[in-house]
Amino acid sequence: MLQYVPTHTLPGHHGAAITAVSVNTDGTLLASCDTGGGIYIWSLPAGMIVQRIKASSAVLSMKWFPSNSAKMIAGTGDGTLITVELDQHAGQVNTRGIDAHGRKAIETLALRAPKQLVHETSSHLLASAGRDIIRVWAAHEGRGNTARPVMVASVNWMKEVDELLASFIYHGVVCWRWNSATNAYAATWSIYMDLCGPCLPYPCGTRLAVCNIATGFDVYQIPSGLREVALEPMEDVGIVIPIVFAHKHNLLVSGSRVGKIRIWDASTLQHLQTVRIDGSPIVQAVTTHQSFADASMIIIGTSELDGLNTIQIWETKDTGVSN
Repeated sequence: MLQYVPTHTLPGHHGAAITAVSVNTDGTLLASCDTGGGIYIWSLPAGMIVQRIKASSAVLSMKWFPSNSAKMIAGTGDGTLITVELDQHAGQVNTRGIDAHGRKAIETLALRAPKQLVHETSSHLLASAGRDIIRVWAAHEGRGNTARPVMVASVNWMKEVDELLASFIYHGVVCWRWNSATNAYAATWSIYMDLCGPCLPYPCGTRLAVCNIATGFDVYQIPSGLREVALEPMEDVGIVIPIVFAHKHNLLVSGSRVGKIRIWDASTLQHLQTVRIDGSPIVQAVTTHQSFADASMIIIGTSELDGLNTIQIWETKDTGVSN
C-alpha cells in the first residue's frame, strides 16, 4: 500500500507565517511566501534556496505559470501583483509589480492558459481575489475587466475555459460564465453556505469539495448543488483550511490548525492517512506535485504567528503493507 512518509524538511528561513507554497510545472522549483513579505524560491532536488525576494507587505498568494516553469505571480497584502521571472543560466531574477486591487489585499489567485493556446504565456487568464474584489486579467495586459463584492475565500477556473468558480466566506460558492453579448461574467449556479472556505472542483466537473468552516469539509454535486457527503467531523474547525488534490487527482489533502495533514480517497471519500507534524502548528499552506509514475509529493508550510516557520515535504513510498 502506498503511504506518504516524510523525506526532508527545508531549512527554516521563514521568520513569519508561511501563507502559500507552490511547485512549478516540471517539479524542479518550489516557491514559498510569508506574512513578512518574503518570497523564497527553492531547488526541490537540492533542497536549497535559489532566490530570495522581499516585498513591501505580506505576500498572501502565489501561482506558477502553467506553460513557463521559470515564471510565477504573487499577490500581496497591499494589493500588488508581483510577477517573478527567473533566468537560472545568468543567476538573475526579474520582478515587476502593479497596484491591482487599489491597495486591498490579494488573498487568492487562479491562473490558467486557454486550451487552444496552452503554450502561449501571453494568453494566460489570471483571476485575483480578496476581501470585496474579484478581478480577471489577461496576464500580459495588466487590466482588470470585472469585479464582484463580498469576502472571497478562493477562486478556480472550471473545466471549461469560460467558467470561473469562487467561494465567499459568508455566502457560499458561485460559478460565473463569460457572456460575450454583455462582455462580462454572469452567474450560472451557486451553493449557499453560512461559513464557506476554499473550494476545489473535481476534474470531471461534476463534484466540488468545499471547506465548511463550521464542520470540516463537504462534497457537493454540481451544478445541482446537492450535498453528496460531509467528511468526518474535525476537531479543528473555525478557520479557513486549504484542500488540494494529490496523486493524479485520486486523493484529497487538507491542512489544519492542529498540525495534521489529512488524506482521503477522492472518489470514495474514505479517510486513508493522517500525517502529524511535531509541535502541532497551524497549516494553511499546502500544495502537491506529481513527480513521476506513482510517486507524488505533499508540501506544507507552517503558519504560526510567533517563531520560525518551516516547509515540510512528504513523498509516497510503498510500505509493503495492505489494508
